[in-house]
Amino acid sequence: EKSTAADDVDWGSGVFWLRAIIGVTVGLFAASLTGIILLYKHFSGCGENTAVITLTLLGILAIVGIQLFVPNVEGGSLLTTSVIAAYATYLAWSVVSKNPNAECNPSLGGDDLGGILVGLVLTVV
Repeated sequence: EKSTAADDVDWGSGVFWLRAIIGVTVGLFAASLTGIILLYKHFSGCGENTAVITLTLLGILAIVGIQLFVPNVEGGSLLTTSVIAAYATYLAWSVVSKNPNAECNPSLGGDDLGGILVGLVLTVV
């Protein structure tokens, strides 16, 4: 009988789950960093947008710093921190993309189907 890749994986192995957690954590941090960079690129024309994006970045750095460098922080993980970072980046995008000032919001007046779908998926999850 032919063996598949799924048959070769030891699903009970701690190594598999450790790799999965590390992969998801790195992916979420990468998505968050990419999102922050894109927000600066597309929405930094106004002071209030730049302030929202910068505060989001500082907040993410603060929670990562607390997680990594403050002693006696127990029960937390970088996976949780990466989920918070990704959600904070989504919230920052949600704020700056709803700015009614046309000079601050290049996407103003367009259909926001992507925003509606992302918000709907996050609501369901």
